[in-house]
Amino acid sequence: MNDRRRYHRFAISILSILAVAVPGPAVSARVQVELTATDRALYDSLSKSEFSDGDCHPVKPGARWETPLGELEFLEGRIAFLPRVMGRTTGCYFEGRARFFFWPEAPIERKQLERYTGKTTIDTVIERAYIRFFDPDYADGLLACTDTSLRSSVEGANRARRFVKNALDDLTLDLAAQCWAGIADGGAARRWLYLCPEIPGERRLHFMIDDSEEEAVSVWRPPAGITGTGYVDLVCSYDPSEDRPDSLRRESRLRGGFDIKHYDSHVKISGSAKMDLTVTMNCRMRNAGQSVLSLALAPDLKIEEMRIGDTTASYLYSDDGGWLLARSPQGGITTDTFTVQIVYRGNRLMDKLPWGDFFIHHTTQWLPRVTARQRATYRTQFRFPKHYDLVSVGRLVSDSTGNRHRVMVWETYGPEAYISFNYGSFERLTHTMGDGVELEVYRGKNHLDGLFSEDFKKRVARELEIVMHLYNNLFSPYPWDHLAVTEIPGSHGQGFPQLLHLAWVSFDVQRRGVTDLFLAHEVAHQWFGHIVGWRTYHDQWLSEGFADYAGALYVQARHAGNEDFFKILKDWRERILTRGGYGFWHDGPDVAPIWLGFRCASYHSPASYNNLVYSKGAYVLHMLRQAMYDYDNDTDSRFFTLLRVYVDRFAGQEPGTEDFQRLVEEFTGEPMDWFFNQWVYGTDIPKFEYRWRRDTLPDGRWVVRGRIDQIEPDPPFRVDMPVTIVTEMGRRTTLISIGGALTEFESAPLETRPTEVIFNDFFTVLCREKLIEHP
Repeated sequence: MNDRRRYHRFAISILSILAVAVPGPAVSARVQVELTATDRALYDSLSKSEFSDGDCHPVKPGARWETPLGELEFLEGRIAFLPRVMGRTTGCYFEGRARFFFWPEAPIERKQLERYTGKTTIDTVIERAYIRFFDPDYADGLLACTDTSLRSSVEGANRARRFVKNALDDLTLDLAAQCWAGIADGGAARRWLYLCPEIPGERRLHFMIDDSEEEAVSVWRPPAGITGTGYVDLVCSYDPSEDRPDSLRRESRLRGGFDIKHYDSHVKISGSAKMDLTVTMNCRMRNAGQSVLSLALAPDLKIEEMRIGDTTASYLYSDDGGWLLARSPQGGITTDTFTVQIVYRGNRLMDKLPWGDFFIHHTTQWLPRVTARQRATYRTQFRFPKHYDLVSVGRLVSDSTGNRHRVMVWETYGPEAYISFNYGSFERLTHTMGDGVELEVYRGKNHLDGLFSEDFKKRVARELEIVMHLYNNLFSPYPWDHLAVTEIPGSHGQGFPQLLHLAWVSFDVQRRGVTDLFLAHEVAHQWFGHIVGWRTYHDQWLSEGFADYAGALYVQARHAGNEDFFKILKDWRERILTRGGYGFWHDGPDVAPIWLGFRCASYHSPASYNNLVYSKGAYVLHMLRQAMYDYDNDTDSRFFTLLRVYVDRFAGQEPGTEDFQRLVEEFTGEPMDWFFNQWVYGTDIPKFEYRWRRDTLPDGRWVVRGRIDQIEPDPPFRVDMPVTIVTEMGRRTTLISIGGALTEFESAPLETRPTEVIFNDFFTVLCREKLIEHP
C-alpha cells in the first residue's frame, strides 16, 4: 500500500510501518469529545480509575480465571473493582500473587513471543495486573475468583494509580472509549478485554482481545529506549482456535460491522494548504442493531460535525491516534443501508513547503476508512486557488475556473481500495502511448530542468511507455484509459489506481538499475496492488514483493544482458541475509517470515519489513520462476502464464497467500506446501558448500563429478538448483534436485575440457553458499 522506500530508507521505514492499516491501539491523550449529556456522563464515569474499598475482595486461593489472553491462577491477594457504571463492572486491579500463563497456539506466534521476550511461553508469578472489559461474563468470572462475603482494603492506592497510569502511557489506546462503545452498543456487539500484568523482569506487555479486528487476540510491548507515547511493537496477533468454527458470526462484527460502499466528498484547499472536508459515505450494515461505528482517520484534525443518517451523532476522536468512535443517539441502526457524514478540518493533512511545493502527509488516511483494503466508489470535488493544479484518481468529470478558485470533480471508474491526489504547480506533458492509453506526466515547476539537460518529463514518459508496454504483455492489458505520473517533494514513491507519486529524484537523477527499478515498481502496483489487491497484512507480499520483482523484470528487459538483473538479485540477497546495515537496522532473515507482513519490522529493527516483505518476497517469485523454468526448451513461459492467469482470475479481488499457492499447484501439478512452508511461512535460509572435480574418461572425453553439502537447516530444505558446466564449446545447465544433507552428481560425458562449474546459476536459490573444492 505505502511504497515508501529506496531513498532515505531509515526515515521512511518508520512511516511505512505506521501507515500500514492494521488493527492496533489508538491514542489516549488529546481526545475530542462531542457527546450527548448521557453519553458524556457515561464516558466520564468510565474514564475514572479509582478503586474503592467497598468493591475490594480477597481472592480465593487456587481460583482460576481463563480467557483467550491466558490464565490467571490466584494464589493470594485482593481484587479491587472499579465502581459500577450503568450497573456494569468494567475493570479491576489485582495485587498479591497469581500465576499467569500465556501460550500462543501457533508456532509462528510462539517464535514471535520469543523474539521480544526471550520465551516461547509466559509462565510466571505476577504481583499486580490491570484489567478492563465491558462484558458481564468477564466480571462474573473475576468475581467468582473472590470471596465476596469479605471486604478488603486497597493497599498501596498510590502504587495502583501509578501502575495504571504507566500502563496507559505506553499505549495509543483509550480504554474508557472502548468501554463506552461497548456499553453504548448494548455490550453484546463484540468481545473486548484488556489485560496488563506486571511480569517480573519484563517490560509491560499489553494483552487484548477484540472481535471487531481481523485477528482477535493481540499482544503489544513498548520497546526499550527513549520513545514517545504509542511506540509499541505488535508481539503476537492471531485468532483463537475456538473462534474458527464460528467464522460467519465473527464476519458480521469484523471491521466495525459495516462497509462503506461510496464516498461523496467536498474538499476545500486554502492558499496555505489547510483543508476543509465534508465527506458523505453510503454504508451497508452487517451487524443488525449496531449503534456505534468505528472509523480510522488521519490524526491532527478538527471534527466540526458528524451525522449518522439525519441525526447528529455523539463521537470521540483521537487527535493523536486517528481513530473515531461515533454513536447514533436514536439507537441501533436497523436499516441495511445508511449514510454517515463528517465535516472536519485539517491544518496538517498537507504542508506548503518554503520553496512552494506541497507535501501530503496522509495520502491514504485523509478520508475516513473502515479498513485498508475495502473497495468503494468515490466522487470528489476539489476547490482550490486557481493558480494551482490538482490530479486525482479516476476520471476528471468537470473542471471550471472562477475569479479566484478552480473547481475539479473526479470520479473513480469503479470500486477502489483507496484514492489520493497530488497538488501544486506543475508543468504537464501529455503523450498517447502505442496501446492508446494517455500518459500524463506532471513535473513540479519549482524543479525545472537544467539549461543544458534534456526535458526530464520526456525522459520519464519514454521510460513509462516501455514499462507499460512490457507489463501489458507480461501480465494483462492495462484496464484504464490513462495514467497520471506526478512528482512529489519527497524521497519515496507510492502507487494509486491510475496515479503515481514519484520522488523528485526520479525526474532528476538517472541511476541505471536503481531509478529503473524504483519507477517500474510503482507502475507495477497498477497490477499488483490495485487490479489485484491482497487480503490482510499477511498477504501484502503479493503486492510489494510482486511489484519489486516486476521492477526487476523491467530492468532485465530494459538493459542488454543480465548483469543489471543479477546485481538486483545480489543486492536483495545481501539485504535479506545481512544483519544491520543499509542506513537502518535489520535483524536478519530469521527475525520473521514473509507472512508476518509489517510485523517483520519492530522499533529496533525497522528495515526488516522492507528487506523481507519486499526483497525476500520478490526473491521467492524468482525462485518460483526458476523452479518452473523449462531448461530443455530454454523458456520460462509457464511462469509468465501463471502471472497472467493470477491477474485475470483475481482482478478486483483481494486474494490471500493460500489462493496464490493453489494457483501455483494448478500449474505445477503437485502440492507446493514444501515451497511455501520453506520460503513464505518459514525463516530458515539454507547454507551450501560445493565441491567439484573433472576427470578424463578412457575414450578421451571428460566428466564432472560434484558434491553439494547442505550444512543448514535441519531438516534440510528441498530445492532444485541449476548447475552449469562451462566448456570451450559453451555451457550446459542441469537441474539438480536437493532434498538431503548430501547430494552428489555426475555429468554426462563432455567432448571438451570443462573449465568452470557454476553452482546455483542465475542466483536461483536464496542461500548462503561457498565453493570449498575445485580444480
